[in-house]
Amino acid sequence: MTVTHNGKKIDAVAQITKSSYVFLFNRETGEPLFEVNEVPVPQSVLDGEKTWPTQPVPSKPRPFARHEITEKDLPIRSQEARQFAIDKLAQIQKGNQFQPPSEEGTLLFPGFDGGGEWGGAAADPEGIMYINSSEMPWIMTMNKSRKRAAGRYGHHW
Repeated sequence: MTVTHNGKKIDAVAQITKSSYVFLFNRETGEPLFEVNEVPVPQSVLDGEKTWPTQPVPSKPRPFARHEITEKDLPIRSQEARQFAIDKLAQIQKGNQFQPPSEEGTLLFPGFDGGGEWGGAAADPEGIMYINSSEMPWIMTMNKSRKRAAGRYGHHW
């Protein structure tokens, strides 16, 4: 796509992600149009697992989907449904979209089905990008597998 950056038209490559970020690069040089920061992320507490300490996050544009769910976002269709959701949210790991899986359960949001959809994005000649995005929270719970060596984890969806 062609974007206006610092007052001039630049041919760019835009890459959307499942984490709801858009990375913009100069098509000719490959240089990012906006600074990409290596942001510290929570580390795994699972036995035998080592996660990378940072994740790349563009400084602009802002994410196109939410990155957290709070109690105010929970269902209100009935008091029982709301209380169930409140109790579940209180029991799991949350707070960062890069929170690694845990034995207590970890909220993944915008989730495996969230962020930029597989169909990709489109841009019009004016430089406006259209993104098909969704927010689908998941809770991933890791359980020690009986079939594998001690300390190995399987997943439970």
